[in-house]
Amino acid sequence: METLSLPLGFVWAPFGPAVSIPRLSRLPSRCGTCGSFLAPANGAELVRSGQRSWTCVFCGRDDNDSGEIAAQHSEDKITLPELTVDFVEYVHPDGAARSPSGRGAVVLIVDENLDPEEVSWSRAAAASVHASATANGSRFALLTIGAGCSAAVHYKKHDETVPALEMLSQRQAERLHPEEKEKFFWPPPGKESSGQSSIVDDNASASPYTNVFIRPRSLPMHEREQVEDGEHIEETDDVPLRQKTRVASEEELRRLDIAINVAFEFISGMADAENSRILCLLTGPPTLPPLPIVETRATGLFGKASPDAESEGAVLSRLYDHIGTKAGDLRVALDFLCFGAPQGFAGTMLLAAAKRSRGGLVYAASHSFSTAAAFAEAATFLSQRPTRPGVVAIRVSSPLAVARVIGPAFPTAAPQTYAIPGVDPTAGFTVILKPKQGIEEQSDLPAHAVVQLAAKSLESTRVVTVRIPLTTSIPHYLKNIDVEICALILGKACVVSGGALFHPHIAARSIDVSVRRLLRGSEASAGVVRLLYELRRGLLIERQVDPDCSLILRSFFLRAECSIASLLMSPRFFTNAMSAEGGGLMTEVPLQKSYVTKDAVLVLDTGFNVFVYVGEEASPQVEEAISESARSVATQRIAPCQLWKLRPGHDADYLLESYLSPTDPVKSIGSSIGSATPTEQGFIQYCKSLAPDSITVRLLQSA
Repeated sequence: METLSLPLGFVWAPFGPAVSIPRLSRLPSRCGTCGSFLAPANGAELVRSGQRSWTCVFCGRDDNDSGEIAAQHSEDKITLPELTVDFVEYVHPDGAARSPSGRGAVVLIVDENLDPEEVSWSRAAAASVHASATANGSRFALLTIGAGCSAAVHYKKHDETVPALEMLSQRQAERLHPEEKEKFFWPPPGKESSGQSSIVDDNASASPYTNVFIRPRSLPMHEREQVEDGEHIEETDDVPLRQKTRVASEEELRRLDIAINVAFEFISGMADAENSRILCLLTGPPTLPPLPIVETRATGLFGKASPDAESEGAVLSRLYDHIGTKAGDLRVALDFLCFGAPQGFAGTMLLAAAKRSRGGLVYAASHSFSTAAAFAEAATFLSQRPTRPGVVAIRVSSPLAVARVIGPAFPTAAPQTYAIPGVDPTAGFTVILKPKQGIEEQSDLPAHAVVQLAAKSLESTRVVTVRIPLTTSIPHYLKNIDVEICALILGKACVVSGGALFHPHIAARSIDVSVRRLLRGSEASAGVVRLLYELRRGLLIERQVDPDCSLILRSFFLRAECSIASLLMSPRFFTNAMSAEGGGLMTEVPLQKSYVTKDAVLVLDTGFNVFVYVGEEASPQVEEAISESARSVATQRIAPCQLWKLRPGHDADYLLESYLSPTDPVKSIGSSIGSATPTEQGFIQYCKSLAPDSITVRLLQSA
């Protein structure tokens, strides 16, 4: 949860070596009522013994549809709920596996700015994707982004082939004839193409054909200008030449958008282009087209703000939104594997492109995988994953909660059924039911929330089922958290935390840690502040909170005490700086423009509550006008919102202390201030103005 932020509709499920996972040599059994998979944690404890009769905990009916299951007493008196995480892999009988229809193409785009460790992982991924793509009958091409966009080719030299990178611009790619594009597509590993000798030797597995094109940034490719026909090509010791058909400008340095458009040109015109994919291996954010500097006006504590970050983010969003839309029109899926996600680039600009093209996104990969082989499995899965929309039955009480957790979800004609892009309709995705509540006179009966996720390869279907019992011995847990949302979130955490589908201990540990943090943070707002601090310190310092964490925190505050700590989880900010042109109206502003002073009124909409923070110098008339505007915001919500008025004082000092250091404010305040961004400094000044005589403010001044 702390390193990944993937909507459930786009979760990946790599198929690696099974570790202590039961394997059943038959097709997976599914409940005839709700469609969930048969698994021990789904009430089918005798599944491994071969018995057919089982009871589904999702819909409460057995496989013969004989009626509701009988309630059973439980002696569970633990302090925290024990989790049941079950893993089953169904091996499909011979003939069940089916190859994807049509050949299509897989275009791999590799960043040339790789660290040595990232190079070894990328080589493993490229070799695996190349082998799997060609084995499935797809065509394969390799592009790199560095000093411009380059396509990996092999030029014939006598009886051998010489690897080279041919620089291409988008305009050059548009002018290529279909027969000219053929040289950019590779044959399968170890095979011969027409008119060429064998590309790799017998030791292909130890030295993949793709390795020569993926090198650390400290070892650049040899470069030479374009040669005339017949000119001698110098020996390069297995280092590819860079065919400079043109000189790339600085504006083309690491331009991912150019490489994707070149890949579009490679694929265009193919009869089976709709089965194609573009997979990008990146380290850090790519560069942007030239940006115009647009001056923007901002008033507040630190005057005029720099428009660079704001303009850059807006251009990135538009650029990759357009690329994703174009890919969707071509029915070409865009997938991204990112080694790091500084400044949240992957979760903003790339995720939009992946969504629109029905592709996938995995970032912070170096924190999510333990080995290069696991990383290669994820890359291969992405390149083979079905892209057609799937239909998923998700039984929850609120369709709004479904849409917020899993991303785009569109109701279908069937009740409680939603269409989600990027889901395999055969294997399904997740089935969730509103947890059962214990009978009043039998209060020891446990309630539970169950989430099930299934991923399908050509050979098998792997199912993870998580059962979360919620006993009445934890009243604050049942009171302050939406268990349906919690189950969905924990189910996602089970899958995305480092290959949990084939490492059961990883899933169990990640879910257990998540639940314990949630429980310990639900009793008071102090715990929520500390939880949010651990999750990248919140929205107020120019970073996006994980949407899952935001949902959890919202559910806490649905019935919890109101505190200024809730400001940290607000997704929308409204401010009125009492300017002459403001007219007393509430105006929504981007996060970077939230410059407030002690006489400002800050209105925050969390989706469940609307908080109005009244400054010390705000007049009663202004306060009432802003409150009325806030009420109008609340009434427009699908779910009812409560209106809260907050006053300066002790809460501001508490928030400032918790924000700077959740454990030892005296020790870390100085270092926090020294490394604060302008937005952080502004927020600190705001808190200081609310509580000028507090101990924390005096510590800040002395620091």
